[in-house]
Amino acid sequence: MAMGRIPRLVGGADVHLRRDSNLGVAVIPVVSLPDLELVESVRVETPVPFPYVPGLPSFRELPPLINAFHRPTRRPDVVLVAGHGRSHPRRFGLACHAGVELDISAVGCAKSRLTGMF
Repeated sequence: MAMGRIPRLVGGADVHLRRDSNLGVAVIPVVSLPDLELVESVRVETPVPFPYVPGLPSFRELPPLINAFHRPTRRPDVVLVAGHGRSHPRRFGLACHAGVELDISAVGCAKSRLTGMF
């Protein structure tokens, strides 16, 4: 998205890793602005071969996310990723990783604080 351009489509991105198998379930809803109407939603299950490594969940979650992200017919201008971005202790969390890989503006919306103070 070009600097200063108001986004018209916003995507969300979340990945659930199944404990009973090596499958990752990625969901990408796309909504329009300013009305927040759901334009489309994609759900994809993808095998996840990378093992769990503390602090490196993006290597497990990114493959299903990329697989799902290429399915919507309307590409969002920006995506809100369920995970850390620059707030990751290594300064490059899932949101940053997804933004680079998908060539899209990405914002991390983490569920918890990994380091630092509010």
